[in-house]
Amino acid sequence: MIHEEKLNRAKYMLQFTNISIQEISEICGYPSLPYFYSVFKKEYLDTPKAFRQSHHKILVE
Repeated sequence: MIHEEKLNRAKYMLQFTNISIQEISEICGYPSLPYFYSVFKKEYLDTPKAFRQSHHKILVE
């Protein structure tokens, strides 16, 4: 996955799943959680945790 696709996938997973942030970083191919936090914050000006808290939605099937 290229950089933008990885971040978009992570952002989607933060919004619409309850998967842990650690697991999301691994699924999206980031070598470490601190690196994922750094890349995510640089792009979205927020940490993954803060982003999830303000954007989390529950999908209804």
